[in-house]
Amino acid sequence: NNCHPFKAGRLLFCHNGRIFGYQLIKRRFLAELSDEAFLHIKGTTDSEGVFGLILTILAQDESATESPLTQTTPFGAHRLCAAVKKALSRIQQIQDEADLPYRDYSTCNFALTDGETMVVTRYCDYSPTVPPPSLYFAFGCSLSDELTGESQETTPIKMPVDRQDSSDEEKKENTSSHGSDVDEDTSSSDEDFETSKVLLHKRESKPGKILSQVDPEAATFVVASNPLTRTHCWHKIPKNSIMWCTRGKHPELRLLVKKASNTHNRHISIGEYPL
Repeated sequence: NNCHPFKAGRLLFCHNGRIFGYQLIKRRFLAELSDEAFLHIKGTTDSEGVFGLILTILAQDESATESPLTQTTPFGAHRLCAAVKKALSRIQQIQDEADLPYRDYSTCNFALTDGETMVVTRYCDYSPTVPPPSLYFAFGCSLSDELTGESQETTPIKMPVDRQDSSDEEKKENTSSHGSDVDEDTSSSDEDFETSKVLLHKRESKPGKILSQVDPEAATFVVASNPLTRTHCWHKIPKNSIMWCTRGKHPELRLLVKKASNTHNRHISIGEYPL
């Protein structure tokens, strides 16, 4: 019951990370869920609790016409992204309201899909002091063949050269070396996050072929904690960001900046965690 992915209707969900203090806030956390989402939970993990929260948010959003557990049509990128962002924010609010004796970091690398759109996050509430777990993406037309045809290969997979691993530094590096990859003109805001669009069209799918040249109707989008193939280019997803890809379209990426909250009272020693 505690095995990933968790399933509800046409939705699948995975989580790499932890919700700090979950056992201490579990009763409060599960009280946030709808009866339907609560009854759907079969295991004991914080990850499935988060999935229940996302199901509850989807059931209550303005586009909901039926239960997310029984909906057969695609949810769409906008709904799935909005639900994931609201869940990220609500997790932090629940921790604040619980008045825990001390606070530590939560890591939220989420993956949510309805079979047509995949939404992923790379997120830590104490970033940049504590980085979230690694996460990479690749997008290409022969990627699925490469993934299924390399089982006999023994040569090591070459790790990509990392960009600066912080949202602020990555933003500066993107702007200077990739023709303003961060598009300030498409920055937006909701009740929880400020977002900035990261332009991906000049990133490489394979050496010599950029993403904008890839036919999205024939392409595969893969996200993994580490690169999985040898010929495609794998790109590190920047910390504290959300990314999505819908079948037949190119992937999109946004940096997430949490709006300040007066209720936050966090204490952490920078030297306590390796970067």
